[in-house]
Amino acid sequence: MAAPVSSGVPHIDRFLGGLQPGDNVVWVSEAGTSVHAFVQAFVRSAPQGERGGVVYVNCNYAPQSIYRRFAEGLSGTRFVHVDAFTNGKGKSDTVFKDYYEALPDRAGFETICMKDPSDTGEFYSTLAAIEQDFQEGARYVVDSLTGLSELWGGGRPVQEFFTNQCPKLYELQAVAYWILEKEAHPRSFLAALSHITQVVVQLGCLEQGVCQFKVLKAEDRPSRLLNEAMHYRVEGEVVEFTEAPRERPIPVGERIREERIARNLSQAELARMVDITPSALCQIEANQVYPSLPLLLDIAGVLGLSLDSLFKGLRQDSSEASAGYVVYKKKDQTARRHEKEAKGASPLEIVPLLPPEGRTPRIAPYLLRIGAGRQGMRSFFDHKGPEFGWVLNGLLRVTLEGREFLLRKGDSVYMERGTIKRWRNEGPGKAEVLWVLL
Repeated sequence: MAAPVSSGVPHIDRFLGGLQPGDNVVWVSEAGTSVHAFVQAFVRSAPQGERGGVVYVNCNYAPQSIYRRFAEGLSGTRFVHVDAFTNGKGKSDTVFKDYYEALPDRAGFETICMKDPSDTGEFYSTLAAIEQDFQEGARYVVDSLTGLSELWGGGRPVQEFFTNQCPKLYELQAVAYWILEKEAHPRSFLAALSHITQVVVQLGCLEQGVCQFKVLKAEDRPSRLLNEAMHYRVEGEVVEFTEAPRERPIPVGERIREERIARNLSQAELARMVDITPSALCQIEANQVYPSLPLLLDIAGVLGLSLDSLFKGLRQDSSEASAGYVVYKKKDQTARRHEKEAKGASPLEIVPLLPPEGRTPRIAPYLLRIGAGRQGMRSFFDHKGPEFGWVLNGLLRVTLEGREFLLRKGDSVYMERGTIKRWRNEGPGKAEVLWVLL
C-alpha cells in the first residue's frame, strides 16, 4: 500500500490516519474559519524532489498573494499556479497583470494565466495538460468552487467539472483540496459533490476565535470518526487544536511482528518466505505501510495462522472487527488487472470460471456482469464460508454488516464470515466483478 499523505496538520493526520493517495477532500467552510491555514499546511508539507508537486488553481486572490502565501519559501518542490483570477474576478486590471512583468525567478515555480477563465473548455484543457505532465502523487488545490460557480454562471457546470476531475485525480493517486463556501450553495449542491468525493470536512465558526472541525465523510475510515466536532484556533497561520485526537485502531503490523518473534524468525527470514524485501517487511511491522490482501494471506500462511486470527486482539473499529471482513482498495495494491466488458450480457449474469465437474469445495470463482442500475437486497450466492470479490470494471456499492462501501475498479472485498446484505451498480454502465467462494 502507498504510504499515507500528510495533511500538514499532525492532529488531523492522527485522527484520520493521514490522507490516502487518491483522496479528494472537499472543505465546506464558513466565514472566519481560516481554511487557508489548512491549505497552507497541506502545500508546505509537500515532498521535495520529483515525488509529485503542487498545482494551485486560484479563482479568488491576486497572483501576488498566492505566491507570498503558498509558494514563497517552498524550496525544492515544483509549484504550478493556475491563475483564473487576473482575467476573471480581477477584470484584467493592470495591478494584477503587472505581476507578470516581474515573475519570481525560482526553480520549479510556474504561473499559467488563463486567458478566459469563464471558458470551461480552457479549464479542462489546461488541467489535462498539467495532469499529463505531473507524475502520480501530486497535490492539487482548487481554492474556490464557489468562485468557479460565479465564473461559470451557476453550480451545474461546476458539478460537471468536479464529476470529471475527481475520478481522474483518484486514478492519478493525487490528493486534492476543493474549497467550498457553505453559505453560497444549496444543500443539493454539496450532496452531489459528497456522493463522488472521498472526504468531506466542515469548518464552522463559534466564538472568540474558536472554530469547529468536523468530518462529514471519510471513505474507508471507521464510521466513529464521522460528525465528531473538534475545536481549533489559528494563531499566526498555524492551526492549533484544543483537544487530543482519539486513538486510531492498532494496525496489523504489530501482530505480524509479535507472531514472527514468537516463532523465532528474523525479518530477513520471513521476508524471504513471502517474497518481499526485508525493508518492506520492516515498514509493514512499523505500521508505516499496510500489506495487500494477497500478501496478508501469504504472511498468515507462513506463520501458520488464519487471516481471522491474525486480526484477533487488535483494537479495531468495533463494527469492522466483529463483522470478520477486510475491504482492500485499489490504491493499496501493487498489481492491477484490466478486463474488457463482454457484449450481450444480461442485467445480472453469473459466469462460472471453473468447469462444474472440476469444482472443489475449496474455491469456486465466478464472473459477475451487473447491468446499470441493477440492485439486490441479498448476497449473490447462498453460501456459508469465506468469499472474495474484485471489481474489474464499474462502481459497486455494497453493505456489509451495516456499513456501506463504494468499490471502484481494482478494489476488492474479503469476508471471513457473513454475506453482503445489499448491493447496487452505481455506475453509468455495466459492472464486472470477479467473485470467489472459498
